[in-house]
Amino acid sequence: MNRYLSFFETYAASLGQVYKGRLKENGDLVAVKVQRPFVLETVTIDLFIIRNLGLALRKFPQAS
Repeated sequence: MNRYLSFFETYAASLGQVYKGRLKENGDLVAVKVQRPFVLETVTIDLFIIRNLGLALRKFPQAS
């Protein structure tokens, strides 16, 4: 696919890293996003914690 891929991360994305690359066919500069490992598991756990925290906070009266 590519002839060149930067060794260092170019940008940090929310769920991965982005690297610069060049297409072999025409030399166009492209961005290659690589997903961070265990993203699904991490997001699932985070949402579980946030949901349970929200449910626990419902038991307290709202401040006015």
